[in-house]
Formats: sequence, structure tokens, C-alpha cells
Amino acid sequence: MVANGSQLTYQPSGDEPSIGSVLNTWRDRVTALFMAHRARLETLVARRSGQREHAQDLVQESFARLFAAGSSGSLEQDTRMLYAIARNATIDSTRSRQRRTAALSGLAPEQVQTQSPSPADIAEARDTLRALDAILASLPARTRDVVLLRRVNGLSYAEIAQALGISVSTVEKHLVRGLHACAPLMSANDESGGAS
Repeated sequence: MVANGSQLTYQPSGDEPSIGSVLNTWRDRVTALFMAHRARLETLVARRSGQREHAQDLVQESFARLFAAGSSGSLEQDTRMLYAIARNATIDSTRSRQRRTAALSGLAPEQVQTQSPSPADIAEARDTLRALDAILASLPARTRDVVLLRRVNGLSYAEIAQALGISVSTVEKHLVRGLHACAPLMSANDESGGAS
């Protein structure tokens, strides 16, 4: 095995521990590879990715992928495959982390919630939900169903009409009626700075 800068490749050397020439099953071979190469792979992955705490996860994922892929033939080929899988997993993980970092850096600070809501915010949200629940309970059943199918389930007007056996214009009327009933609560919540 050679760690060439940031390269993660396997090349046999004379000082490796012997895995044994005869292994009964694929599981035995993967277990033997794990015992012989896990620590070395973790070190290489940590060096390449720059994340020591994440290296163990990537190495375990690499062994799982190798196990699922099946044997490539000889022990040496399987070992090479293991190192290739670990290298690719590290590259994928690094690229993913870089994309997340780039996406988050493009957001304004107020777009990224960094704090948990305060107890007062939680209490206000619960009160708003209770009030909304009371309003919905006071609506006629058909109007409530239309509002919930549209706002909660995200169905289109045509889908709601088909599901309830009514016309699209009737769906629109029920939705207007339901949203009109909820409007005072929503506007009061917007004025107080809460979520709508």
C-alpha cells in the first residue's frame, strides 16, 4: 500500500500482515481485509479528507460497499477494490462537503437559523396551532377537508375535486371560505413576527 501525497491506492508490500491463503467465505475474506487494513485506511482517508472524525464512517461504508459488490477474484484484487472504493467515497464526501459549504456561504446570515427557538417562541407557536385547530374544527366538514387537502397534502384543485367528487369551482369556493376564516389568525401572527 502506498500513500502518495493525497493518493489512496493499494500496492502490496512485504511487511503486511498475512491474511491467509484459504478463506472459506466472502464474509471471512472481508473480515480478514477489515482486520488487516481498517486502521491504515482510516489514516489515509482522514489525511485525504481532512476530517479524522468522519474517516471511520467512510471506511465502514467502504467495507460495506465491498461486501455488497462481491469478490473481484483474488485477495489482491479485492484489496485493490477496497482501496479504490475508499478513495471514491472520500472524493464524494469531500465534494459533497464543499457543495454544502458553497451553498451555505451564499445565504444571508438571517437565512440560516443558528439558534433553537426560545421557550416563548415555542409557546407562541403552540398557541397559534391551537387557535388554527379551533378555527378548522369550526368549519363545515367539506370546507375543512378542502383546506387540509390543499394546504397540508398539497393536492391540486383538480385532485381535490376528484377525491371529493365535487367540481373545481366548488373546491375554489370552499378554499376561499376556509382561508377567509383563518385570515385573522394569520394576519395577527404576521404582525407579531411569527411564522404563518
